[in-house]
Amino acid sequence: MPVKDATIRRILNEYKSPFYLYDQEILLQSIRQLYELSDNRVTLLYSVKANPLLYICRLMKQSGCGLEVSSQGEIYLAIKAGVEKSRIYYSGPGKTVFDIQYAIEKGVGIISVESVDELNLINTVALNKNIIQPVFIRINPNYKSKGLRFSMTGVSSQFGIDEEVLNDNFFDEINLLDNIQVVGIHVYFGTQNLDINSIIQNTEYIFRLAIRLEQKYSIHFKYINLGGGFGVDYFPNESSLDMIEFKHMFLKLLDKYHEYLQSKNIIMESGRFLTANAGMFITKVLYVKESKGKTFVICDGGSNFHASSAFLGRFIRNNFPIRVLGKNHTKTKPCTIVGPLCTPTDILGQDYNLPIDISKGDYIIIEKSGAYGLTNSPLKFLSFNTPAELLVDQKGQIRCMRHHGKPEDVLRDQMD
Repeated sequence: MPVKDATIRRILNEYKSPFYLYDQEILLQSIRQLYELSDNRVTLLYSVKANPLLYICRLMKQSGCGLEVSSQGEIYLAIKAGVEKSRIYYSGPGKTVFDIQYAIEKGVGIISVESVDELNLINTVALNKNIIQPVFIRINPNYKSKGLRFSMTGVSSQFGIDEEVLNDNFFDEINLLDNIQVVGIHVYFGTQNLDINSIIQNTEYIFRLAIRLEQKYSIHFKYINLGGGFGVDYFPNESSLDMIEFKHMFLKLLDKYHEYLQSKNIIMESGRFLTANAGMFITKVLYVKESKGKTFVICDGGSNFHASSAFLGRFIRNNFPIRVLGKNHTKTKPCTIVGPLCTPTDILGQDYNLPIDISKGDYIIIEKSGAYGLTNSPLKFLSFNTPAELLVDQKGQIRCMRHHGKPEDVLRDQMD
């Protein structure tokens, strides 16, 4: 059951808005869903970028997940969360020599390689450290997937090594690099996939690609990293993934390739699917204003705290699911929900039907806000105090995972 309104009101007696609120039980349910998908035949990685709160990373670790990281900061966070270093996997297209040195010094399990130059750089750093560094070859396949909100393969991309580059010369060059060990391949087709057939087709393409590369170049992959991209149904025209049907199709695919896969460790990554449904953003209505025939609901938290709901950087916007705490939504009127910023892009919900009696002092709740929320937002714009991030655990206790910022924090990282 989602966090009840009575619990939210109790929290509002102690914490001022705006803030993020997470439901631990929903987080754990999402983890269980993905584990059950494969009858525990797959290793699950939590993509830290979706929500890098230390407590959430610890929950993922305690649930058996490894962590997929993309920066020195996320490596540090993963280690602080108590994740075994061998279960930390480092990806990203722009790793500097200092990033690679840091990752190797900290003992990161596997680095996902995104270019030929990066392969050589990792080998040089590993040589200087006198170690052999395990790596994935991240591949940008020729196959372009359907059903994705954002496709990251089959097109020119900063991500991965193009499939056609994986030829005799490529593998001959790898064989000359004594301080790296290619232990697997990594393919990430893209994000926000709500099409089961598409995910299954993508997965089979990866299996076939791995088999072809192993046979043609007499190599052995210990790991097959399938990436992730499981979608969340944010909008009215979207349907959630049918996980029962998905499991049926996925297990059938694993059985089809059983002979090949029995010597492999299969990896899946997920961030959004694991966290999005578990979070909500709560902001207080400061004013309700009429302007040239439109109703504006002005709140104390805006796009600087929730860039995803404001669709910053997107050409086409939509609305996250939104409700007003404790109010009946039977009689409604279209409203534009905005934050307190001095910019017309500060829109959290556009022409959204809110209760007709929406008024000052009400609380707007933006659902499905557990992924790509606070740390995905321009927090320092206009130097507003950062909101708290809270969690309701399975016993109904409130945990504060990030405190409200203070005005003086604006100078914390500055030099006098």
